[in-house]
Amino acid sequence: MNLVRTLIICGIINIAFYPIPIHSIETRGTYFDPLVYSHLIVFGVVESISPDSTTLSDWGQKIEPKTRDVRIRIEILNVKIIELLKGDYKDSNVSIIMKHSPVRLGTFCVGDTLVLCANYLETLKGGSYYFDREDAVHRQDDGQWVRRWARGKRKDIMTFEEIKRMVDEAKIENISREADVIARGTIASIKHSYLKGPEGTKARMIEVTMNIYKVFKGEVNGDTLKFKMLRIGSYQPRWLTLIPREIKVGEEWYVFLKKEEEIGYFPIMGKNGLLRINGEKIIYDNNIVYKYSRVELEKIIIEEVSHEGSN
Repeated sequence: MNLVRTLIICGIINIAFYPIPIHSIETRGTYFDPLVYSHLIVFGVVESISPDSTTLSDWGQKIEPKTRDVRIRIEILNVKIIELLKGDYKDSNVSIIMKHSPVRLGTFCVGDTLVLCANYLETLKGGSYYFDREDAVHRQDDGQWVRRWARGKRKDIMTFEEIKRMVDEAKIENISREADVIARGTIASIKHSYLKGPEGTKARMIEVTMNIYKVFKGEVNGDTLKFKMLRIGSYQPRWLTLIPREIKVGEEWYVFLKKEEEIGYFPIMGKNGLLRINGEKIIYDNNIVYKYSRVELEKIIIEEVSHEGSN
């Protein structure tokens, strides 16, 4: 029997950030896909919709005298959860924000069946989930799941099984199987440069050197390991992944790496394969407590690697 819980979700409607138009899931890859990188993904039915408002400071923005009293209109979707597809959601309610803007996701209605991809923001009403992208919402229409993107000009049509399969690709069990190297260590140095692509394109590259404490999978020569990551730029290769906003020297991390001929090792599934250690807790996306503890995570890694080796 499914455990039914209630989720209050507000979404930011602000999709100017969306990348250059591309024509399908296959051609645009998974770099921006909320099904891969969101903190919380739920399948449920909208039970009620309520208006509300927030301030700029709720979004971590600097407040100046002329914007001190500015209020941002939002809507809160009260959603009954049918299935939790991703995340460690234990509370019965969670608050998230949706800004009104000239570009709308569309009108939500009570009774809508949705798959919602949400992220967590600590400054938002004391810590809340939100969704801020057009393709973070999948609507059920005549048995199909439809999401729009590129300012509503394009859409993806997926089955529920395809949605779940895409979510499963970013789970730690699958990442452990797909990674070439899995290790735990401390960040020793971080170097910034640029990686040039074709036709004058480029992207900011981050080279990280780690002092390795433990290797769970693969071979590492010596006590250090280097891997590289890209920030978004005009060069967007197929192996580009979405990474945590910040990594600091001295921090301890689990890294799940894949080898790419162009740059060497890079984090597979981006921030899903880069997990910061904070005591016995794991921090996902450098922002939210991970669903597994250190002990639980290492047990999963060891089991997946052992199972792979026995096949």
